Amino acid sequence: YSNQIIFDTNQITFRPYSQSKDYCDHQHKCALCKLAVVSRIINSSGSSNTIYIGDGKSDSNGALICQQIFAKNSLLQNQTIPENRKIPFDNFFTILNKVSKSS
Repeated sequence: YSNQIIFDTNQITFRPYSQSKDYCDHQHKCALCKLAVVSRIINSSGSSNTIYIGDGKSDSNGALICQQIFAKNSLLQNQTIPENRKIPFDNFFTILNKVSKSS
C-alpha cells in the first residue's frame, strides 16, 4: 500500500492511495490511512496475531491495533503505544532474527 508519485517531464504529481473520503477510519482524511489498511487486513484475515514495522509519526495509528510493533525513531518514542508491545530495531535483519526465534 503506497501513495503514488508520478514523474512527468514538466511536473511531479502526488496521487493519494485512496481517493475515497471515507477510507480513513479515524476521520483525519489521510492520504494513506495506515489504521484503515491494518484494520482491513486484520478483519479479512481473521487473525489477531499482528506485527507492525514503522519508524515515524504516521505509523502510530496503524501500530496501535497491533500486538507486536517493531519501532524506531519517533514511533519508538511514542507514549500512546504500550512499551511492552514495542520492540526496537535497527534494520530488517534484527526483525528477521526476532521473528524467527519466536516461531
